[in-house]
Amino acid sequence: MNQLFSFFSFNFSNVVKQQKIGIAIIIYLAIMFSLIYTKPSFLFNDDESIKPFGLGYQSKSVLSLPIISILVGILSYMFVLHYLNYSSIRF
Repeated sequence: MNQLFSFFSFNFSNVVKQQKIGIAIIIYLAIMFSLIYTKPSFLFNDDESIKPFGLGYQSKSVLSLPIISILVGILSYMFVLHYLNYSSIRF
């Protein structure tokens, strides 16, 4: 019975450790899909077009979608690395 239980035991940290980039891509895609699906007003115009990068006009934004996508990509990978760093610590 112990062998059967150890066969089915699942250690999420090992999976994340082996698939760091894959997990980061899944997190990135989930966040970007939710941003594009909700169409927040700081990223999109009223006609649902993407606001260009710039200052000074209502139709431009400093936080444009390309910049947000780069930041989300970096932060999703950093989140996976942070999880791996603190998942090995047992309190």
